[in-house]
Amino acid sequence: MVGLVLVFAGGPVLAQEDRAPLHLDSGSVVRLHWPDGREKARLLAPLTWDSTLVRYCRYPSPVCGASTINPPRMRPVRELTQVDVRRGSRTIRGALIGAGFGTLGGLFLLWAQGLGDGPPLSGSQRVLTVAAVATGYSAFGALIGAMSDNWAVVP
Repeated sequence: MVGLVLVFAGGPVLAQEDRAPLHLDSGSVVRLHWPDGREKARLLAPLTWDSTLVRYCRYPSPVCGASTINPPRMRPVRELTQVDVRRGSRTIRGALIGAGFGTLGGLFLLWAQGLGDGPPLSGSQRVLTVAAVATGYSAFGALIGAMSDNWAVVP
């Protein structure tokens, strides 16, 4: 028991550790975590832990200004609990998932066609059928993935 206490007593307490350096340029898309919730934002001014205020507009919004429905906002940096930075979207992942479902759908379509009374498809027609269905589903999956953001936590 004494050894266990010594192991935990030897390390720094979380409150004693310094935060990692933070420097985000204006225009960066971030997800700001506050004690009362979180919000997606586009920074209007550079942000560092030494800043006093976070200046931002809600994201996504094409227009940000005092005379719009998306006015600029300001909150103290000391209230921030976490900051996430947008690192692209999930377009490729969505396309791959869509292609997988499309391939299964194309194979099911070939199976259903084989149960019918019509003439059987040739080998190249089968390949083109599966490829066409997989391509369509892949494009649809890419569109869905493009609407989903990847976020990286700023330490």
